[in-house]
Amino acid sequence: MNRATKTIGLLMMTLGLVMPAKCLATGASFTIVTGKAEGVYYALGTALAKALSEGLSDVSITVRPGSTARVNLGMLHSAKIESAFVRSSTAHQAFNGTDQFTETPIANIRGIASLYPDAVQIVTRPGANIKALKDLGGKIVIMGEIASSTALDAGNILKAAGMNLESLGRIEWVASSDAARMIRTDIADVAFLSSSIPSATVMELCTDTPVAILGLEDALIRKIVETYPFYAMMAIPADTYVGQTRPVKTVGAMAQWVCGAEVPEDLVYQLTRALWAPVSSPSAGNDENPMPAAAVRVAWAHVKGTDLALETALNAMAIPLHPGAERFYREKGLVK
Repeated sequence: MNRATKTIGLLMMTLGLVMPAKCLATGASFTIVTGKAEGVYYALGTALAKALSEGLSDVSITVRPGSTARVNLGMLHSAKIESAFVRSSTAHQAFNGTDQFTETPIANIRGIASLYPDAVQIVTRPGANIKALKDLGGKIVIMGEIASSTALDAGNILKAAGMNLESLGRIEWVASSDAARMIRTDIADVAFLSSSIPSATVMELCTDTPVAILGLEDALIRKIVETYPFYAMMAIPADTYVGQTRPVKTVGAMAQWVCGAEVPEDLVYQLTRALWAPVSSPSAGNDENPMPAAAVRVAWAHVKGTDLALETALNAMAIPLHPGAERFYREKGLVK
C-alpha cells in the first residue's frame, strides 16, 4: 500500500466515508429454505429473496422449498444451507435439544427476524357454554393432530392455566379441516387452531356456524409468555370473523427466519439491514432515492408480508440472535 492510498484511506475513515457493508460480501451466496412449494413459507420466501436480491446485487440469494423442520434444521446444523424459515417454538426446541431434537440439538441455530404471527385461535361451538378455559372441564376438546404445533400450543396453554388433560371430557387429535366439521356438526365442543390471522378454516366455519372465539385473560397471557418465551401476546382484531365484534386476546408463536452461527457476521448484517431499512440500488444510480426496505416490497408481493414489521422483529425470539442481526437491532435501539 503506497502513501497516497494510505492517506485516502485515513481521510475516508475520518470523514465516515466507509465502503458500504455489502461490498464485504461480494460474490457471497445465501440460501433460504422454506416449507413445501405450495405453502405460505415458500411463497413468502420467494418474495423475500427477490426483494433482498434487488438491494444486494453482490449477494446471490436463492430460495428452496423444504421438508419438515427437523430435516431443514438438520441441513442448517451441517452447514449445507445458510438459513431457513421455522416456527419460534420449533427453533426453541432445536436450540435446547428438546422434543423432536432430543438426540440431535441444533446448537448453531441463530435468529435473524420474526416475520409474522401464528396465533392460537380457540373456537367454540354454539351451545357449548364455554366462556373461559376453566369451562373446558368435561368437554370434548380438539387439540390438533398428535405432535403438531397446534397440539403443543394447546397443551402448553392448558398447563399454564393449571389444567390437566384428565380433566377434559374427551380429546380428539385431528387436523383443522376435521376440526371444523366436528364443531359444525356438534361432535366436539371446542377446537384449538394455530394459524395465521385470519384462519381460512375459521373463516369458512363462520359462514354457516355462529361460533365464538375464546379469549385469554391478561394474567394467563403473562404467565404463558414468561413460562414459554417462544410465545408472544397477540390479538385477533375485531371483525376478523363474522360475528366477532371485539378484539380477542391470545398468544401465538412467530414464523422466524433463522440461520447458522457460522454465516459471516457482515453478510447477516447486510441481509437484516436490507430487510428493514431502505437500501441504495445499483440501478437507481445514486443514494438520494433509495429503494424501500425489502419488508415493504414483500408486502406488495404477498399478503403475509403485510405482517412484517421492525417493531415485532424480536417477538418470541427465544434463541440467540446472530451477531450480524444483533448489530443491526442494537443500532435501532431494539437490543441494549
